[in-house]
Amino acid sequence: MPETNPNGAGGGGGGETIIFDSATFDRLIKFMTECKRELDSTFLKATADLRLDNTLGEAIKPGSPTWPVVQAVKSQANTFGGDVRARLVKLSNEWDQYIKALIEAKAIFEESDNLATLSANELITDFPSLLPTGGSLLPPPGGGGASPPPPNSTP
Repeated sequence: MPETNPNGAGGGGGGETIIFDSATFDRLIKFMTECKRELDSTFLKATADLRLDNTLGEAIKPGSPTWPVVQAVKSQANTFGGDVRARLVKLSNEWDQYIKALIEAKAIFEESDNLATLSANELITDFPSLLPTGGSLLPPPGGGGASPPPPNSTP
């Protein structure tokens, strides 16, 4: 966890300020790498028993495999397992890219020993790979979620 400075940033400021230095950044990278490794070894590694992939239905061992209801459940389990597997593979790949971006962004500590002293604009200008896909922290204009109801409207 980042440390806090009870005296505030830059002196004279009240309240607590987060101190995010190079050592803390290294711990973040290590944590993210360990989480990624656990994702891969727990969910994406081949095992002899239950697997979250398009063979999930084979793990279902009903008493009457020819009953249409059982066949439908097994088929849907295969579809579900395949979808889960695809999403986990996508997550794993995105996690790799995020860790790579964090490692590349470590160069920011050549400019400052404490990220709390930098503005968000400085960070995204110098390290655009930290932005989500699409290159913006803002939602797209005219989209990106439900709009609030107009004033004085009734649901």
